[in-house]
Amino acid sequence: MRKQLAMAAITTATLITATAGAAQAMRPDDGPGSGATDTTKLNVTFTIPRNFVCNVAVRIHTTGTETDAFSLDAVTITSATPNERLTLTNLKTGKTIHRITDGSNVTRIRPDGSQLQWGFGRNLYGGKGVRGILLENGVQRFRITDPNDPVNSTIHWVSRVGSQEQVCRTLGARPVKGKNLASAAASAQSASIRGLR
Repeated sequence: MRKQLAMAAITTATLITATAGAAQAMRPDDGPGSGATDTTKLNVTFTIPRNFVCNVAVRIHTTGTETDAFSLDAVTITSATPNERLTLTNLKTGKTIHRITDGSNVTRIRPDGSQLQWGFGRNLYGGKGVRGILLENGVQRFRITDPNDPVNSTIHWVSRVGSQEQVCRTLGARPVKGKNLASAAASAQSASIRGLR
């Protein structure tokens, strides 16, 4: 769910921070507070436009499964992707890399609507509050402000322990200050509308 939402949002890509919208995307009886578990097969391809995380457009293809567990206290979502595989491609040069992102996330929904998240293992991050695309391997703690606002939702790092790979550089590109991918979708739509004129 987290990654599916991120991808749907990547044409909104606040890449992997989209657990933020998980509560809204679920049926009322399946969301936080239900104690439900949801497993989703992943097989999604999306493109992040140029200058939204890297100075070139990047295509990401993801496969595997994701399991989300919703707590009975209505404030905790646990997501795990034990067999997720990513293929990332620099669309300017064609350079392609493969990565495993088999980490997990625990999300606490706070009274003010913001979210506190812990990432464990290998997780991919990008979007507003992140420079480029980061593959983190270790323990990450961050909060997301305005998680239900696709324009202003922002990652604020609290702590990070472990290793980081700047995926833009690995792809031969330059990382840029992340933008919210809802803005990316609007920009792409605007560009296609300009092209029709």
